[in-house]
Amino acid sequence: MAIVAIMAGSIFGFLCGLFSWIFLDTSLLNAIGLYFSVSLVVGVLPIIYAGLCGTVLRPATAETVRS
Repeated sequence: MAIVAIMAGSIFGFLCGLFSWIFLDTSLLNAIGLYFSVSLVVGVLPIIYAGLCGTVLRPATAETVRS
């Protein structure tokens, strides 16, 4: 899940940087900064959310059913 979030963030950041460089006429350095900031936020946000919910370090519980 973390790898998918980081890859999706990287692709989304690239598209945002490219869009701002081509259509919004920002400088290349600003577009690269936008790429890094968007890819970092989008990639790390699901990991932080999972950590706050406790699903990352929560041990697996096994339930036994007795008949």
